[in-house]
Amino acid sequence: MRFIQQFTVIVAAMVGLGLSQVHAQTLLLHSTMDDADIVGSTVLDTALPAQNGVLDAGASSGAVGLFAQAINSAGTVGTTAVDYGDVLDPGAGIQTASVWFNADTIKTQYVFNKGNTASTTIGWSIFTESRNSGAFLRVAVRATATGVGDNPNRAIAWTDLAADGSDSTNTWHHVAYVMDATAGTVAGYLDGILMTATNSWGMTFTTDGDGVATSAPLSIGNIFDGRIDDAGQWDGAVAAEKIALIHGLGRFGGVTLNSSSIDDVLNVFNTAGGSANAGGYTWSYATGLASSTVGAVGGDTATLDAFIVLDSSGNGVQITASALHPGDANGDGMVNLSDLQILGDNWQSNTATWAEADFTGDNTVNLADLQILGDNWGFGTGPDVSFDEALAQVAIPEPGACSLLAAGGLLVMLRRRG
Repeated sequence: MRFIQQFTVIVAAMVGLGLSQVHAQTLLLHSTMDDADIVGSTVLDTALPAQNGVLDAGASSGAVGLFAQAINSAGTVGTTAVDYGDVLDPGAGIQTASVWFNADTIKTQYVFNKGNTASTTIGWSIFTESRNSGAFLRVAVRATATGVGDNPNRAIAWTDLAADGSDSTNTWHHVAYVMDATAGTVAGYLDGILMTATNSWGMTFTTDGDGVATSAPLSIGNIFDGRIDDAGQWDGAVAAEKIALIHGLGRFGGVTLNSSSIDDVLNVFNTAGGSANAGGYTWSYATGLASSTVGAVGGDTATLDAFIVLDSSGNGVQITASALHPGDANGDGMVNLSDLQILGDNWQSNTATWAEADFTGDNTVNLADLQILGDNWGFGTGPDVSFDEALAQVAIPEPGACSLLAAGGLLVMLRRRG
């Protein structure tokens, strides 16, 4: 059961790839990493046909995620958090991958990969690396296994994990990679922004005719130390603008990669007008934003001025209003037991979004958010249970004495209202 029972309370800016050349994308894999989508040791794939994965004994579900829950891995040698088997081989095709990660330590560890865990191993990989006293993220591809020095057959994009001033560890980052195995191009994106740095291998590669063919398993969290959330893979190149929105809407509004609201907001940008709701906010076309870097974000949800830059002229989208009723975490137009469960799952989180029951905009889920939910209990078509009955199904974790007293008084007050 979820934590509430303890609470009783990626058309892309690929190098050399023009917009008219971008293939349509089909979502091939989506693992939410939520408890609801993990059955025993089976990590469900919500895309069809399903490519379910196996949760390693050295990894666990139920960790606090960016959205709901995440998987957690201690990063021990031999541990692959989720193993999908030999599926979704890129061959000579085009693929996009997307994943959120939060590393406890920085070392050579693989966030998402199919092969390419050594310089001579065919495949692709997204991995972190500690080098020259820095923390780096790399996106690498190798098409043939003819040796470390076989530069034309290998491509790498890399970036400093903390270049934006954030911490490299204990911070949620989004990474996406786009590879065209026929054209021999690869692009990596960290937190929505194109990774431009590389080394002697460059970001293009040559193949021997069969693209990037490997029988290695598709894996998440290979010797990775930390948490991983909301992973997916597409057949085709996801546009740079959409990758920017997957990151920005995910960070600001808890929007997962398969949400149709991402395309709704993208359409607002592409048509340079109108608005769309996503993650509890109304997003409108905006010009003159404070950056000209595609994928850059800024502003704040609390002040309703958060923005996402989607072209090099400083145009993009920006929040113009809150789209949800207070207390409605899941956006279904009601304030009920489902929202209370979300609040319980994220209780005392300090990185929460509206979708995780932070209704005050301070990124924390606490008594103030519980009070807002209680004040609006039953909004919409009516509650599934009374607030008193709902509170009887949840348990508050042990806070300090003063907080406990405050919680007790608040619950009494809310029960009277229910």
